[in-house]
Amino acid sequence: MCLPLLVLSIVLMQLGVGSPAEANASALVGSSIWREPANEPWPDAIARHDAMFGPLQAIRIFFPGAVKPWTAPELSHSRPVVVSFKISPREVLDGRHDDTMRAWFAAAPRNRTVWWVYWHEPEDNIAKGEFTAADYRAAFRRLDGLADQASNPMLRTTQVLMDWTLDSRSQRNWRDYYPGGDVIDVQAWDQYGYASEPGCAYESMAAHEARVPAYQTTVAEGNDYAIAEIGSPICIPQRAAWLRDVCAWGSSRAVFVTYFHSFGPLGDYRLNDPASREAWKSCKPGPTRAVDFDGDGLTDRAVYRPAATTGTWHVLQSATNSSTQRAYGARDDIPVAGDYEGDGRLNYALWRPPNGTWYILLADGTTRDVAFGQAGDIPVPGDYDGDRKTDVAVWRPSNGTWYVQRSSDGRIVTKAWGQNGDKPVLGDFDGDKKTDFAVWRPSTGYWHIINSSSGSGEQHAFGASEDKPVPGDYNGDARTDIAVWRPSNGTWYVRHSDDGQVVSQAFGQLGDIPVPAYYDGDKGTDYAVWRPSNGTWYVINSSSGLSQSRQFGQAGDKPIAVTGTPKALP
Repeated sequence: MCLPLLVLSIVLMQLGVGSPAEANASALVGSSIWREPANEPWPDAIARHDAMFGPLQAIRIFFPGAVKPWTAPELSHSRPVVVSFKISPREVLDGRHDDTMRAWFAAAPRNRTVWWVYWHEPEDNIAKGEFTAADYRAAFRRLDGLADQASNPMLRTTQVLMDWTLDSRSQRNWRDYYPGGDVIDVQAWDQYGYASEPGCAYESMAAHEARVPAYQTTVAEGNDYAIAEIGSPICIPQRAAWLRDVCAWGSSRAVFVTYFHSFGPLGDYRLNDPASREAWKSCKPGPTRAVDFDGDGLTDRAVYRPAATTGTWHVLQSATNSSTQRAYGARDDIPVAGDYEGDGRLNYALWRPPNGTWYILLADGTTRDVAFGQAGDIPVPGDYDGDRKTDVAVWRPSNGTWYVQRSSDGRIVTKAWGQNGDKPVLGDFDGDKKTDFAVWRPSTGYWHIINSSSGSGEQHAFGASEDKPVPGDYNGDARTDIAVWRPSNGTWYVRHSDDGQVVSQAFGQLGDIPVPAYYDGDKGTDYAVWRPSNGTWYVINSSSGLSQSRQFGQAGDKPIAVTGTPKALP
């Protein structure tokens, strides 16, 4: 199924847009779910995997037979999901499952990506004569036609084959199983065979690709590439380094990478050793892209409501679609929500200008008070040291200096960068999973950025004095793009970090507050505004180009945003 995405206008030059497979990706990282014990409730099992690996950005689900309804616990979470099922090709072609599958596709979520897979790894079944390759291809095509009827761009038709099929020793041709480019959106591969005993030397992803070219095959076909399964049950001491190599290689190529966390006849693939768990956990992006209080990887709509005595946080949780309230803060406090504990969930946090103190509410209900900053400073929390925890930090307009207290070791770092009148902007512009020192200068329209990976500075002219800086990863390449929103015409202007291409999108109106973030479960920042006049959030999903609105909040509230310009600024 190939549905059109939002058409963006090119405002500088027409450089051409490559196929999805040609663009740099920022893989969503996740795993399959291994229930221990076997009757462990699914919500508990998912929460346990979140604790092991950090919040899963994608979940791999296997149905040995027909699909289950979307209300089933395996599917009723809010995560992007890779879901496979197995129905006899002959039964599919006979039409006996048409009504069930048509209803299932029609009921699929429209706010997160669903990579649906018909009969993963069909090669051995075909080799055993259980069904023919021709029937398998025809059945896949029929199911794709049913999916198309749902007109849901979040449904991504995905084929999963063994990468062994690409090895000349298999004596197989992957095209024998391929139903066609007009059917398949994503070619995902189960990729194994990286290590062997007794040598226990892992093959790098680059070397494996040179031998078994799954990525090259997918790119040549013009599809998105993904790793549906990867894992190793042997050579445990060397496994962590290999997993980091998988992450580094896959993050710039795949749309998702899911580890096969399982135990069975073929071995114990579970990441039970601390080094492997930490390696897989480190695959997640550094500075958070989501205002995520419930840990599902998606942005929760949230506002801080000042009052005469106590301020109140109101959060609409994406995982449950329910709202929560928490009284925490004072009238003139500045909300500085962040993941200060590194557990994948934002903490309620405030900075109080009169005394320069940060008040952070921890997950266990205790508070952490940190005196850091002074009146006149602008709070700029971010992950400056790359430890996946938010650091307390301020930028001082009077001397243009950044002050950061690193969460990793408590060390205070200072950097003179900027001048009075600048606006500090938050982002990971060089893709090293660390927040960079950066300012936007309205008087000249220049962005001044220090790349944390190299320490080198760069500057770019982009924007007018009336604009609001709204940096974010709009093209999903794991690097922050320079971007502005123009209140006078409600237009977003984005300069892509990968090729310098500039795109624009009219969305919003004068008086709106831009709140770009990660709302829909794909890999790109979404255009979004909050309208104080009616308390409504308006979002364009980057995955589908479809817009949505949701009323949450009221005039006088402060919308919570993590990306972009600190909310202390006008």
